[in-house]
Amino acid sequence: MNFEVKTNILDFVAVGPEKTGTTWIYSYLKELGVCFPLEVKETFFFDKFYNKGLGWYMWYFKHCQAESKKGEVAPTYFNVPEVPNRLYQINPKIKIIITLRNPYERTKLLYFHELRYGKVRGSFRQAVQARPHILNSSFYATHVQRWLKTFGNKRVLILLYEQLQADPSNFMRQICNFIDVPYQEKPDLFHQVINPDEMSRNYILARVCSKLQDWFLSYHLYRIVNLGKKMGLQKFVYTGKALPKLSEENYKLMRNYFEPEITRLESMMNVDLSSWKQKVI
Repeated sequence: MNFEVKTNILDFVAVGPEKTGTTWIYSYLKELGVCFPLEVKETFFFDKFYNKGLGWYMWYFKHCQAESKKGEVAPTYFNVPEVPNRLYQINPKIKIIITLRNPYERTKLLYFHELRYGKVRGSFRQAVQARPHILNSSFYATHVQRWLKTFGNKRVLILLYEQLQADPSNFMRQICNFIDVPYQEKPDLFHQVINPDEMSRNYILARVCSKLQDWFLSYHLYRIVNLGKKMGLQKFVYTGKALPKLSEENYKLMRNYFEPEITRLESMMNVDLSSWKQKVI
């Protein structure tokens, strides 16, 4: 699907991946007045709903003023090979924010997230076989290289989650400078815990609710989704059980994939990531 270039549709996208502080970034920038998609954090347009056409996507920004800075925080875009080119088609000058986290820790949390929402069930090995992106999305060097090839170094900002933990103020200052938004101090938000991980009460119930939510969003029925959240349905369905443990065998499986990627990323970014290689969660 080819679009005529529409440079005013989108100024930046924070592409994640998941579990790297993207919800926190969204909450902060929204407080600064950045115009995000109407009533939702993620549209899933460039990966899941691309066949619906650009008009479907533009609907989410109909409330934005012409002079507003427009963006999307979309962590599922990071590892989808087609997404960089799709974004380039609507705006070759768009700015891309990538946030990276210790891949062992991030993969574990993503596995828990998928369990919570009924997208997988069973052991870690069973989950990654059913949903390969749980591992694949942590192949950082492979995916970062694709984004840099499409947009170049000047239009891609890469930050580490450890920087957010150590100094959230400086972390957000870098993002604000990159997307040309005036920085503001937000001490309450800087130390707020967002998206704690808990297990769902029941796999079937969680899976059905997740499928329904996707269907509602695909038809812009966000009010139904938000009403459910206000009524506490999300908390009732998606919380209640303790998180499972990962075995040493699970970490060995991850090491086979992650060690070469970490080494390549160190060379690409000219940064020491030895703490990622030594840390066992």
